[in-house]
Order: sequence, then C-alpha cells, then structure tokens
Amino acid sequence: MNNFFKFKIFLLSLILLLAVCFLGSEKRVMAGVGENVSGWAWNSNVGWISFNSADCDTDNNGFVDTDAMVLGCGGTNALPDTAFDYGVNINVGTGNFSGYAWNDNVGWISFQESNTPNDATVVANCDAGCDPTVDCTACYNATDNKIYGWAKILSMGEDGWIRFDHGQIGFEATADATANELNGWAWSSNANGTGIGWISFNCENYSSCIGGANAGEICAINADCASNNCGDTCLVSNYQTEAELNNSPTLSALSAPNWWPANACAGNTRQAELKWQFNDADGDTLKSYQLKVYESGGPLIFNSGECENGVCVNDCIGGAVGLNPGDLCDINCTGYLDGDICAYTIYENTGSGLGYGLNYEWEAQVRDSNGGLSGMVLYDNNSGADTDGDPDVNNLTFTTFISEFPNPDNFIWTPKSFSAEEDVLFESMDRAKYYVGGVENDCDDANCSWDWSDPDASGNVDIGSSNASSTIIKFNSLVNNRVELTLTDNNNGYSCASTSVFDINYKLPSWIETK
Repeated sequence: MNNFFKFKIFLLSLILLLAVCFLGSEKRVMAGVGENVSGWAWNSNVGWISFNSADCDTDNNGFVDTDAMVLGCGGTNALPDTAFDYGVNINVGTGNFSGYAWNDNVGWISFQESNTPNDATVVANCDAGCDPTVDCTACYNATDNKIYGWAKILSMGEDGWIRFDHGQIGFEATADATANELNGWAWSSNANGTGIGWISFNCENYSSCIGGANAGEICAINADCASNNCGDTCLVSNYQTEAELNNSPTLSALSAPNWWPANACAGNTRQAELKWQFNDADGDTLKSYQLKVYESGGPLIFNSGECENGVCVNDCIGGAVGLNPGDLCDINCTGYLDGDICAYTIYENTGSGLGYGLNYEWEAQVRDSNGGLSGMVLYDNNSGADTDGDPDVNNLTFTTFISEFPNPDNFIWTPKSFSAEEDVLFESMDRAKYYVGGVENDCDDANCSWDWSDPDASGNVDIGSSNASSTIIKFNSLVNNRVELTLTDNNNGYSCASTSVFDINYKLPSWIETK
C-alpha cells in the first residue's frame, strides 16, 4: 500500500473521529513564555500533540485546565492536575526549532539538536533547506517558507523519527510568517512498519463533508457529499499550530556607482557609492549590513564585514579585502526603518581599491533587529540611465571612470589688479593638466580644449577668443564679474570647470594730451 493511499485512509479516519468526538470544539492557542510555537497538531494513531504547556493552563494557575485534560496535556486526568512547563521554539534568526512537544500516548517529541538523527540514511536527507552545520534539527526556511529536517519521539528510539521534508507534493510542512501559523503535514513511518503516520498541523488544509451519510469524508465540491455540503474542516474541530515567526528582511533598489563628474573633478575618481533600500514587512529595524565587491568575473576586492552600529562585528577578514574586527564602517545604518536608503562609499584606498575603467559586481545582505537575514542579493540594476552610462551593457556591473578628470588649476591673469574696461590677459596652458589613467600631463592643444565663459551671463564680461588656452577679457562693470574656464580632456571628453570672482577698480579717467 503506497503512502498516498495510507494518507487518504488516515484523513477519512481523522475526520470521522473529529466529527464524533470533538464536534464544535476549538483548539486555539496562546504562546508560552520563552517559546513562540503553540497550539495543537493531530495524528489519527496517537491523538493530539501539544506544542506549548500554556495551551493547557490558559489561566496560568499552575494546573491543567479542566477542558484541556482530554486533549493530552501530560497530566493524570485527575483534579487537581499539576501543569508542567514545556514548549517548542523557532529561532527567528536561523529558523532552527528547539524544545519539546507532548503527546499523552507517546510522550515527549524532541526538537533538540542533541536528539537529531545519527542513522546514515536519515542524515543523508537532513537539512535540504537549512544550515547543514546544525545536524538535522527541524528548521524553517524563510525563503521558500518550507520546514525541513526532523523531530524525534523519544519513547520510540530510532523508530521515532518525524520527517518534515518528506517529499509528498501538496502535503509539505510549511510556515506562514504573515499569518503566524504552520500548515501541511509531517510524516513518521519506517520500513519495519513502525511510526505513527501523518501529523496534521492545521484544520484549514483540507475540506470535509458536513452532515449526511458520508459526514467527515474528504470533499472537493458540494456534490461529493450526501448532504451537498462540502465545508471547512475547522467547523468540525478548529485546531492549528501557531508560531510567531519573523519575515526575513529584503533589499531593493540597489544602485551604483552614484559617482558624478563633480565628485571626480574633486579628485575622487576611483570611488563608488553603493546604495540599497532596506525592506522589512514586520516593521523591524535594520541591525546590520554587509557588502562585497568583485572585479567582474574576477576576485573579491572588498568585504565590509558585518557592519553594526558603525563597527565591523563579524566576517571582518581585514587586509586587502575588508575591515578588521572593530574597524569603523563607512556608514551606520543601524536602526533604519522599512524603506530607508543606506549608502556605502568604496574609496580608492579602501581594501584593494577600485581601478580605472574597470567593471565591478557587488552584493549586499541585511539583518533585522529580530535576527532575520536576507541572504546576499546581487546588484542587477545597471542601465544607460545610471551614472556610469552602462558602457559594457551589463546589468550586473558598474564601471569606473577611465582616468582622473582634467584640472583647470585656477587659471592666471595679468595684471593682477585692473580697472573696468581694461584689457586683461587670462592664461591656462602651462598650469592645466590632463591624465592618462593616474599619470599627470601638461595640457596642449592636441589633448585639451578650453572654454572661457561668463557663468552669470551678465553681459558685463567681454571675452575675446573663448576657445583658446589664453584670451583677452574686458570687464564693463564693477558687479557680476566672474570668469569660468571649462577644461576638457579631448581623449575621453571629461570636463571640469574653475571659476573666479574679481574685484574691479573704477574705470580709469580718459585724458587728452594738449600743448
């Protein structure tokens, strides 16, 4: 008999039993102190499984509630029945389960790491979606919302394993971090015929016939039922396993290099500003972030480590590719809220530094204040609209400038002091510089071009030859007297400007020589 057929038989027997014994009953939950899983699961062979002692002692008076004694709370079923403390917890950061559940027929069900499988066949199937360093402990994967790994019925020894990622499509054990509840099924069965079979976490996972000759049978539509009423199984017995989970944070709007010609003209060409948006559906704040930068298709050149409160606290590998533990990070985003933008500047002397005209990939991850981790998110957002113009037409990379920008170097003029309407010689060539990569060169007519202008467009400045390394300029007024020189590197089109403001003397008096 295959597992799926066994599963059908289990469902039929389950719903019939629920209809007879628990019609109209409600198994709702309250979380116990220290554990975030609570409520009930159902197995047709052993009955109710309790995930939290708080569900058996809702008034917290130290005794099992009278109406809870029949459900399986580990007591003697005699009044007064002393309650004892137990519960299951899901670490909101790692997703790993811990603690104990209880069933009156088989006893403790352990989610402790020390009770995870050591059988080779079992271990080979553990942690398909979780941290492989934590043995086979049951765990919640916030990326696909599935539960992986194992729990163990201690009284059954090596025959007591309960598997969550059992592979039966449509019946996987999952968790809903928005509704804070578990769904689906776990499976306990062995080749020797031992095990307790299917474990259901939520009455909402299937429908059943309400009333009529086939009451309790599985149904898909009303016509499947003698009563013509295919309804919610929760109307028969309202149970579920709940968990106060944490939605993992996400990143969006990654952008780079966010570095403009104005920045480059200030002498900071080999830099990039990496920006990203922190998102958290739970309203948690940002606790830490981490960035990694790679040469396109090449090695890691920078690793920020995990930055928290402006300090590198974890994975700080130091040297040429990151920071040392305790080093200050570029920016402190700790406490940022959902939708806030963080920005980290990679400087030319940070780590291995950025080179000229190279393509870089980068990725980032964030951790929220509840420990939820986004995982690394790759930058995949470059376009022609970005600051680098996307020269390699690759969404995964940003590109640095191919050289330093030209330097007008505050041109000179003669005479230093002059009057209105006096001719003044402005010169640049022997001071202006252009660059090939990081090598400085004196400008000449082949490699540089000049543009002298009146940035205020005041009409008070007369410029002779505007497109030359030197020119004659006359100022016609005592106000609005500014001159701007824009220097362009003819090799790559990079331009920078330098502006000076002048104090003008009054116009000299005119005179006529007479005898």
